Amino acid sequence: IATAGSGRSRPELEGVVGTLVNTLLLRLDLGRCTDVRSLLARAREVSSDAQALEELPFERLVAALKPERSPGREPLFQAMLLFDHRPPTAPLSPELTACRLDLPLGTSLCDLTLTVVDEGALRVSFE
Repeated sequence: IATAGSGRSRPELEGVVGTLVNTLLLRLDLGRCTDVRSLLARAREVSSDAQALEELPFERLVAALKPERSPGREPLFQAMLLFDHRPPTAPLSPELTACRLDLPLGTSLCDLTLTVVDEGALRVSFE
């Protein structure tokens, strides 16, 4: 499973406009989880470990691991989990406001994408 890291782990990047996203791999061995509690604990640990390495570019990881490549799929994951917390849109200045546009891609980027959007209430979608 992969997820997206915000790419804004350093204070000097917080004000930068634009997309700074890095793919984070989450490898979880379900055979070691005996119940839901142990599964959630292991998932939390794996997620924390991935976030600690958030600044490692995904392309560098792929180059180092040298997985077998196929043009029809991602080399290291088949499913993507995206969580998007959207605070209310605030004006940037008295003359300028911003809003978010959700445009359909039309093509899935991997075998399965689960997107969870928090806009005060959770909206979940599968692609």
